[in-house]
Amino acid sequence: MASSWVKHVAALDLGTNTFNLIISQDDKPFPPVYRAEKGVFIGKGGLKNKTILPEALIRAKNVLKEYSNILKEYNVIQISAVATEAIRNANNGSEILEKLDTEIPSSIQKINGKREAELIWSGVASSGLLTDKTAMIIDIGGASTEIIIANNDHIKWLKSYKVGVSRALELIPVNDLPSEKDLSALSEYFKSNMKDLNDILVKFQPESLIGTAGSFDSWRKNLEIKNNDSIPFYKFIADNLIDLIRKINKTPLQDRAAIKGIPELRKETIVPAGILIQNLLDIYNFKTVYQCDYSLAEGLIREMTKKQI
Repeated sequence: MASSWVKHVAALDLGTNTFNLIISQDDKPFPPVYRAEKGVFIGKGGLKNKTILPEALIRAKNVLKEYSNILKEYNVIQISAVATEAIRNANNGSEILEKLDTEIPSSIQKINGKREAELIWSGVASSGLLTDKTAMIIDIGGASTEIIIANNDHIKWLKSYKVGVSRALELIPVNDLPSEKDLSALSEYFKSNMKDLNDILVKFQPESLIGTAGSFDSWRKNLEIKNNDSIPFYKFIADNLIDLIRKINKTPLQDRAAIKGIPELRKETIVPAGILIQNLLDIYNFKTVYQCDYSLAEGLIREMTKKQI
């Protein structure tokens, strides 16, 4: 139970696959004092037809009820809640938000891709990982992928691509043990929808690739020899990361959750995420590759507390 006299702020990110909640002290926002990630898969089965299905709404309401109980344990003075691609692109997105608003003591805002990317940059910048050197930040979501070229001072370029790991799997059936044809189809899906990226990389010459949350968290948990949660980022050995991605791709679906670091909720989507990163590492020679704990929700926290980098 949190001390009742400590003031807290909370951020809620309603993503396509997971709903993420973080709570921070108002006067000392980083690191957050509480963090939770729940698999909701609100876009499941409806991305192609741009609709949120009734069963997805039930899952979402159940998780928000759980989060609402957690919020009551803290003296939260402000909550910022946002919904991203699956809800913003759904024909019934506004109707869904009206029903979800009743579950938490805050109005949920539907944000566009540009705003999402800006918040992701703000979150990563708050981790202390960015410097004056140019980096490429990637947030691989269920229905969209945000890419930001930036340093710790400003954003140089950003784009929200309408490609994501769940959208890919809805469009491209993949066997429980992916075949070479499956993996090639996923690779082509990302390449064909992100054709401009090679020219962007050549133009801005980022030194590092920084991946936020999701599959990057799983890869870190697998490869980090000694877990250190006090450091909100992790530097990969690129060859080890590629080897791990290949190992996962050769593992049947039912066995993937037994691999260190891969939770049940990510055992399907980690395959297309790995293919996307393989594509990036094939077309551009990044000097360093990082995972970062901080992303959109931390960007909201920084915005609420007006923390300077």
